[in-house]
Amino acid sequence: MREIQIKMAADGDLHTEELAKYPRGDDATDLKKSVLRNESMGIRFTGRPEMKPQVTAVKTEGKTATVTDCFDATSWKPVYKDSGKKLKLAEQRLKYPAREAYGDLVVHPTIRDDVKVPESHSVSLPVTLYNPKTEAATAYVKVGRAMKLYD
Repeated sequence: MREIQIKMAADGDLHTEELAKYPRGDDATDLKKSVLRNESMGIRFTGRPEMKPQVTAVKTEGKTATVTDCFDATSWKPVYKDSGKKLKLAEQRLKYPAREAYGDLVVHPTIRDDVKVPESHSVSLPVTLYNPKTEAATAYVKVGRAMKLYD
């Protein structure tokens, strides 16, 4: 589904036939809304984000592996489609480590890849405000609670 998101962000088309291959529901609906919102504002994305997963630990007795993953949006830029001029964004982080090699310090639950995270950053909002019902937003709240940042 990530490739469809990148294609939709680049050309503003809904690609409904390709999107229909994936599960329907909130994610597909949110992705369509995002494309339509960007289209109405005359925004397209150039370049492409990268995912760089690496296996950092393997436990054979429990049959588990730790994957360090990073969503890198430094080459994925929103521009105005008519002029090609880059959007002025708030200062933000463009690389998002989903799991780092901190051993027992890694909190659970973990945060899964979600298209809403980079979308929320492209409009300078935290995902918990941009789309609070997504899995990522819910997971960030759970992680915040696990870290005792708030109740």
